[in-house]
Amino acid sequence: MKAKLLRIETQSVSKWKTKIKSLLFVSFILLSIDSSAQLISTYTFTTATGTTADAMSSPTITLVGSNNDDSVSALTNFTSLTGGSGFTFLFDGTPYTSFSVSSNGLLQLGARIASVDSANSLAIASFNPKITAYWDNLATGSVAGGGKVHCKIIGTSPSRKLVIEWSETVPRSTSTAANAKFQVWLFESTHITTPNVIQFVYATNFSANSTNGGYSIGLSNSVTDFWSVTSSVNTASSVTANNANTGAINSGRSYTFTPPAFPGCAGSFAPANTATGQAITTTLSWAAGTGTTTGYDVYFGTAASPPIASANQAGLTYNPGTLLANTQYFWKIVPRNAAGPAPACSTVVSFTTLAVPPCATSFAPVNGTTGVPALTPTALTWASGGGTVTGYDVYLDTNATPVTLVSSNQAGTTFTPGTLRQNQIYRWKIVPRNSSGPATAACTITSFTTLAWPACATGLAPANAATSQPITTTLSWTAVAGVSGYDVYFGNLASPPIVATNQAAITYNPGTLIANTQYFWKIAPRNGSGPDTACSTISFTTLALPSCATSFAPANGTTGVLALTPTALSWAS
Repeated sequence: MKAKLLRIETQSVSKWKTKIKSLLFVSFILLSIDSSAQLISTYTFTTATGTTADAMSSPTITLVGSNNDDSVSALTNFTSLTGGSGFTFLFDGTPYTSFSVSSNGLLQLGARIASVDSANSLAIASFNPKITAYWDNLATGSVAGGGKVHCKIIGTSPSRKLVIEWSETVPRSTSTAANAKFQVWLFESTHITTPNVIQFVYATNFSANSTNGGYSIGLSNSVTDFWSVTSSVNTASSVTANNANTGAINSGRSYTFTPPAFPGCAGSFAPANTATGQAITTTLSWAAGTGTTTGYDVYFGTAASPPIASANQAGLTYNPGTLLANTQYFWKIVPRNAAGPAPACSTVVSFTTLAVPPCATSFAPVNGTTGVPALTPTALTWASGGGTVTGYDVYLDTNATPVTLVSSNQAGTTFTPGTLRQNQIYRWKIVPRNSSGPATAACTITSFTTLAWPACATGLAPANAATSQPITTTLSWTAVAGVSGYDVYFGNLASPPIVATNQAAITYNPGTLIANTQYFWKIAPRNGSGPDTACSTISFTTLALPSCATSFAPANGTTGVLALTPTALSWAS
């Protein structure tokens, strides 16, 4: 401290301070890259006279005591001032719950301790975010003078304000009583009429002060995001910083910085909160709230506090892509505008996607059924296993695990196969599905065996290779058990055509045949799996016509044959 005083006293104070400010400002402009949202410039600035400072009656919390120069307070949490009830203040769209102050008139928000730097300069990257109603090289004065920096919470929740009051010496003096008093008011975020408003109130007359090159009044969050007041004309600029105010300030003067209003919260959420059975292709939608909204932050995920999934999007819908079935999802919509994201919009809603359905039950034919007709198979039937089902996938083939999809997403609980192979084991599986997809469980595989062809007929007559059969021959055979009929093949070709289909009788009359002709025939017994086409073809030959007679008597040309008693006619075979 003594070294600093010595340096100041050995040169022109005004020239020293001006050079320091210029160097700091230029260096930070060149070296700093500010990534914060530039919202302070959207605050509304107003000024007034006749404003009464709040009475700082006990109890108050002393932050910097008397007889302090270039001193800084400890970090103070808003909640510690409210008895634990909570107090949040948003600055430049960011919530803060703690602050610290310096004896030089600087208020810094957040977890960093305020700087003791007396080289006041609003538009620099250091010490942000900063608020100052009067930043200069100041001191709280003598012990007897009662100077200090102290604070208290005034009002009742949710409309309270934090009042911080500086009692200082202006111009700076470490040996005289405090002669200047100013207050900074921070209105909590939930305040009904003035949320997050910042107000500077000057409780006493301030004399002109050019001792240290001038003072700064305003707000700053970066080298380009600030408000700077010129006290001589009571105006403010967000373009040019004035760090060389020297004019007097009258008691009752106030400067107010009002942030733009946050938009109202969104509503009409779809899916609605706690909705169940939602499609895995669900698109989120909502309705705009009140006020000016320039975009929406969408938070979405499976955690109860979902992460941000889409920032500052323009639309009122969000497509999260294909979701997991039977899963609870959480989402939140935070409207935003130039003020930032609406801090009051913290409601998280949830929905649960539709579960895939369970497997089907009550299969028919039951597992292991035999004798299923192959030509006209029994219809496969089943019952829903519950849940939401929009269709069924039917798998059927002869594999141990059927892989052939024979019907996809069918609505009904019946499927009739086409013609199957006889005497074959078939396996089938039903997989229910809905908009979330097919059942993921290992659904039951059911089997059945088709009916075998019947045995070939026996007792065939005429027997194979029989000859001299009458041209009026009737075919016959022995009945075969378990048949529904017989297919008869007959003709003079070695592979005879079918002449009767599924006849019930065990005889067949082919009509008058041709003498001395070989005929071929086959009997194919049939049942629900069709005719046994593997049965043998046999043949027979009809009787040939006889030769003409010989040795005729009387001989040809005989005369004198008695008319009354003619001679007997005779011949030989």
